[in-house]
Amino acid sequence: LVTQNPICKVIRTIPPVRFSPGNVELDTKAQLALEQSLDQLSVCPSVCLAIHAFGDNSEPTALRAKQRANHTAGFLIARGIPATRIQKITSSIQPEASCSTSSAPYCRRAEVKVIPCD
Repeated sequence: LVTQNPICKVIRTIPPVRFSPGNVELDTKAQLALEQSLDQLSVCPSVCLAIHAFGDNSEPTALRAKQRANHTAGFLIARGIPATRIQKITSSIQPEASCSTSSAPYCRRAEVKVIPCD
């Protein structure tokens, strides 16, 4: 049981945010996706977040993925989510085989998952 609030029982993931090639900043669409989850997160203080960001093989290093994760965390913190609720920030590069041209935007994303607080 995460918390007594019924909303908190159904929150498990937040829609992933997408990034354009080479970009680490959240565009308007990505910000809106995160903003839509803030109300739920604010009424569920007993849930924490894990952020995992991805890059694709067209990008120079895993640094971009890490920057995406950090920008996503920074956005949430700036909107009132306490930094202590963001318990895990990770990043990785998607394998080339899974990042075809049509799925490349999916490969440049940040996922925010709801986890129980430690």
